[in-house]
Amino acid sequence: VQVLSGATLKVDHESAIQPNAPLQVESGATLELSVTVTLSEFYIDGSMQAPGEYDAQSNPDLISGSGKVLVGRPSVFIFVGGANGNWDEPANFSPALLPEAGDTVLCELEIETTSTVFQANLFISKGGRLRLRGDPSKNHRSAGDIHFNDGTSIAYNTGGTGMYINAPVFVDGDMILNMESGNEVGSTMTLSGPISGDDTVFVRNNGKGVENFGRVLLQGDNRNFTGVWDLTLASDKYPDLILDTWIEGSSMNAFGTGKIVAGDFNKVILNHKFCVTDTRNLTLEGNGIAELKTTVVVKGFYLNGEKQANGSYDASTHPGVFAGSGMLVVDSELKLPAGPTGLEATRVSHDQASIFWTIHADNAYGHVILKLSLIHISEPTRL
Repeated sequence: VQVLSGATLKVDHESAIQPNAPLQVESGATLELSVTVTLSEFYIDGSMQAPGEYDAQSNPDLISGSGKVLVGRPSVFIFVGGANGNWDEPANFSPALLPEAGDTVLCELEIETTSTVFQANLFISKGGRLRLRGDPSKNHRSAGDIHFNDGTSIAYNTGGTGMYINAPVFVDGDMILNMESGNEVGSTMTLSGPISGDDTVFVRNNGKGVENFGRVLLQGDNRNFTGVWDLTLASDKYPDLILDTWIEGSSMNAFGTGKIVAGDFNKVILNHKFCVTDTRNLTLEGNGIAELKTTVVVKGFYLNGEKQANGSYDASTHPGVFAGSGMLVVDSELKLPAGPTGLEATRVSHDQASIFWTIHADNAYGHVILKLSLIHISEPTRL
């Protein structure tokens, strides 16, 4: 873009000029700016200007209006959307650059995941939502933190069996996990990143015309979540259909210390020995139920607000509360052993390794290895 002497360029939109397009002006030209124009290259009389801000105060002979020219990358972006809501389209942001690690993105609209790893910190507010587009095989992921304010949501709408996101999630206000699938076998929203916060997360199977279940699968370490998992919201699209809502914790600290409230016909699934951090606070309304898929160990257990005694609880002792083949063990004196130190592994074959660790009092009798991914070890290696 060139503005010659005697000419005036008026800019009333932040993305009227692409950030990577050089702006060249001559002495005697005028820029009338009502917005901030972000540029990587800004020339006055052929001389490239240094990174910084240029406005009516710094350059009164050239610039008028309340706006300014910002040379260099900004650190804060606004998600404005476009032909699609993808989070990897530069044109969907103002200014029209792809946000990078350490940047902040403010979003009040629907922003959609893609296979491109999102790098910036995303703040969703005022009814905005994160729309999931990747099933587990696509592994959609955010390296930056994603913050959800009051009235925001994570959602999908699909004919398939669900969607997946791996991202650090911060619950900064009451939000909804909204599942809409037309698949008769049901669908699953998988959240594998850590979740933190102390507000309420509503879990809802909102439906897509057929009766099915909608499950939220928690796979991350959510020890810093102290709020409420609430499964009491009915569908606002299909209130007359039977749409079961489930939540399942399949990792250590999956539920954190959060309280769980399950409404009529909805289900809480405990699928890891330590999916609860210390205390399980469970409220079941109507025909709500907790399914035990394994032995779950906790220090404390509150059922419908009442503290329960130490002991074992299962489908045979409390048939109206629990289902499944597992057991809930309550032990107020429970103390987990410290982790082993000095771990070493030595290759045995192409897919096997011997593992050794320093023995001390808390782990003298060894440890159960819950999950060991296939690794290639060419030399004795410290893990």
